[in-house]
Amino acid sequence: MKNQETSLYKEEFIPYAVRWGRLTNLYAVIISFVPVALVMWYFGYTPGVTELGIGLVSTVSVVGVMWFSDPIAYFPILGIPGIYMAHLSGNTANLKVPVAAVAQDAAGVELGSDEGGIVVTVSCAVSAIICLLALSIACIGGSALLGCLPGALTAALGYVLPSLHAALLARMTKGQPKMLGCGMFLALAGWIMLKLGFFSFIPGNSQTWVVTLLAVFGSIVYARVSFKKKEA
Repeated sequence: MKNQETSLYKEEFIPYAVRWGRLTNLYAVIISFVPVALVMWYFGYTPGVTELGIGLVSTVSVVGVMWFSDPIAYFPILGIPGIYMAHLSGNTANLKVPVAAVAQDAAGVELGSDEGGIVVTVSCAVSAIICLLALSIACIGGSALLGCLPGALTAALGYVLPSLHAALLARMTKGQPKMLGCGMFLALAGWIMLKLGFFSFIPGNSQTWVVTLLAVFGSIVYARVSFKKKEA
């Protein structure tokens, strides 16, 4: 029965998820250009090559590294269906990844397993619906609600995302102090090098993406080497 379930997951569900994941994400890419096309062709505001180049460099220097690091870093938790759903609905790091990790832990399934893939699919779908409802409520009455909160509490909300990521980091590296130490060391070393101007030769207004690149891929290399040593 176990082999039959595995076969159904890999031979039927994954191809189905890939097919619809590609279609829906390509559709999202296309419709994201609709506001640009409206501004250019209907209102007649067409930027020049220089303006487009400045915008491209500014965007890539800030988020370009995420195009490569996020799918690789989040794949062990989200899997194929989760990656497609997270990149389509958004809020990957601050919602989909924590939800997927906690859901798999609560269900008692292994990260990256077939069972985990099913749990991730359900949890990401539910979180997307809940997020849409919450955002709708926040857009309608969020400003009024925040205005009623004390100033200290409003300021404290800025620490919610770092706290969430810290909790997720602690859970994912539980029982792996060397892995945790490696990631923290690489991030700290990258930040110090950034402050000392080691990356100033890189064009763009921001080089913080280099720190992310160093921490993410450096940790992946360390994990791979450690895994190989355990197998030997």
